[in-house]
Amino acid sequence: MTSEIFKKEVKRLLKDKLLVDNLETPKLEIGGDVALPCFFLAKKEKKPPSEIAKRLAKDLLKRNRSKMIKDIRADGSYVNFFADNSILSSYILKVILAEKEKYGSSNIGKRKRVMIEFSNPNPCKAMHIGHARTTFLGDAQSRIMSFVNYDVIRANYFNDVGKQVAKEVLAFKLWGNKKPKKKPDQWLADLYIRLHKEAKKNPALLKEAQNLLYKFEMTNDKALKKIWKRVVSLAITGFKETYKNLGITFDVNIFESEHKARGKELVKRALKKGVAFISDEKTVVVDLKKYGLPSFVILRSDGTGVYYTSDLGVTEYKFKKFKLDKAVWVVGEDQKLYFKQLFKLLELLGYKWAKNCVHMSYGLVTIKHGKMSSRAGTFVTIDDVIDKVTKLAKKEIEKKNPALKNKEKIANDIGIGAFKFAILKAEPNRVVDFDLNEITKFEGNTGPYVQYTHVRACSILKKARKIPNVKLLNFSSFNEKEANIVKKLGDFPLIVKKACEEYKPYLIANYLLDLSSLFNDFYHACKVIGTAEEEKRLCIVKGVQIVIQNGLRLLGIKALENM
Repeated sequence: MTSEIFKKEVKRLLKDKLLVDNLETPKLEIGGDVALPCFFLAKKEKKPPSEIAKRLAKDLLKRNRSKMIKDIRADGSYVNFFADNSILSSYILKVILAEKEKYGSSNIGKRKRVMIEFSNPNPCKAMHIGHARTTFLGDAQSRIMSFVNYDVIRANYFNDVGKQVAKEVLAFKLWGNKKPKKKPDQWLADLYIRLHKEAKKNPALLKEAQNLLYKFEMTNDKALKKIWKRVVSLAITGFKETYKNLGITFDVNIFESEHKARGKELVKRALKKGVAFISDEKTVVVDLKKYGLPSFVILRSDGTGVYYTSDLGVTEYKFKKFKLDKAVWVVGEDQKLYFKQLFKLLELLGYKWAKNCVHMSYGLVTIKHGKMSSRAGTFVTIDDVIDKVTKLAKKEIEKKNPALKNKEKIANDIGIGAFKFAILKAEPNRVVDFDLNEITKFEGNTGPYVQYTHVRACSILKKARKIPNVKLLNFSSFNEKEANIVKKLGDFPLIVKKACEEYKPYLIANYLLDLSSLFNDFYHACKVIGTAEEEKRLCIVKGVQIVIQNGLRLLGIKALENM
C-alpha cells in the first residue's frame, strides 16, 4: 500500500477529480509508488490507452513542481509516479513525530454520532470465549471510530427477558437462597446447568419456566419482578468484573424488558400499515417475500414477544433518545438474515434512519476439545482464558527475562493482549480456532510479538541521549530497509480509515504484524546508537514506537515498555 502522504501529493498534481478517483497501487515489479490506469480514458477519447499514458506522463512531468515526486513514466497503459524516498521519508517522520498519539487520526467522523452495540452477554451464562469476539471487535471498532472523531456511544444490550432467563429465574428460586461462593455470573451459570440436568428427570420444570415468562410479561407480579431483577443484577455484577479486567467500558446499558412494551405497540402499527398479518395460528407475521426475504413471527399467539418485538422498540429508542446518525450491531454472522429482516421491517414502518443500521458480523470461535454448550457446562469462560493466558505469559517471561519487576502485572497485560490480538487479527467472517499456547508466544503472528517489538523500540530510545528536533529533520538519504519502514509508517492513517469504514479492525492488527517484521529486520541489520546515521535512525525508531503504540491502543492492547 502506498503512503497516503505521497498519494495526496500526486492528487495535488493531477487536480482532475476523474483522474484522482482512478489512482491505484501498482504491482511490485513495476517499481512505481502510485499508478494511473488509462483504460477508462481510452473509451472516452477513442484512442489506445498506451498512447494516452505516454501523453499524460509527458504533460504531468512538465507541470510537476513537487520535490517529493521524483519521476513520472508511462508503462504500457499506466502512468506511474515515483517518490523521492528521502524527501518522502523525511516528511512522513516529521508528521509522525509532530502528531505523536494523534498520528493516524482524522476528521471523517466529525459531527456524526454512532452507537455501537456489542458484547450482549446473557444473564443466565458466564461469558465464554464466544462472547470474546463481539466484545473485542466492538471495543476495537469503538476505539477506531472515536480516533477518527466520531461521537461514539458504547452500548451493552441485555436480553433480560426470554425463555433462557426464565429458566435462570426458576433455578434461582429453587436453589439460589445461598450467598454465591464465586463470581456471581459463574454461580448463576452453575444453577442454569443444574436446572437442565434436573429437567431431564422432570420435564415439567421447563413448562414451569415458560409459565414464569408469561407471568413476567403479561402480569404485574411485583414479587416475581423483584426476583427477576435480582438475578439480572447479580449477572451484571459478575460481567463488570470481567470487563474491568479486560479494560473495556460501556456508556449505556440497555435492557430488553424496558422496550418490549413499545415493541408491541409497533407490532400494532405494522398490522395497521398492512406490513404484518395475523396467521391462522394467531401469531403476528411479517411477509417480506416480495423483498426476497422469508416471513417471520413478531408476536406469539399468547401475546408474548420475541426478539424482533423487543428490537423494534430498542432501535427506535436508540435513534430517538441519542439522536444517532448510525447504529452498529456487533453480532455473529448466523444472525445476518435476522438483521436484514429487522432493518427492512423498520424501513417499511417508515423510519428513514433504517438505512443507517449496520450489522457488523463475525464467525464462530472454536476450541480444540470440541463444541461449547452452556446447558451441559462444557464451555470455556473468558475468565478461564484470562487466567490461563496470564499463567502462560508468566512462563514466557521467566524464560526471556526472569529478573523482570512487576511480573504479575506485566503477565496479565501480555496475556490479555495475546487473547485480544488472537481474536482481532482474524478476518471477521473466518472461524477463530483458539490455541492458548500459540497465542502467548513472543514470536510469530501474536500480540506478544508486537508488544515485544514496542519494547525493543523503547529500549533503543532509552539508551539515546535525545531524540532530534522534529523541526530540523532533513535527511538526504535512506537505505532500502529504512525507506521500507518509513513508507509502512506512512500507510497507517489509510489503514485506520479503511478499518473504520469497512468495520475491519483486523486490518490494523495485521498492519502491526507487518510493521513489526520490518522493524525487527532493521533492528538486526542496522545499528542505531553510536553511528553516523544515529539521528535519522532514532527518528525511525521513535516513529515505529509511536505507530505501534497508537495501533495497539486502537485494539485495546497495552503497549509495554518492559517484558
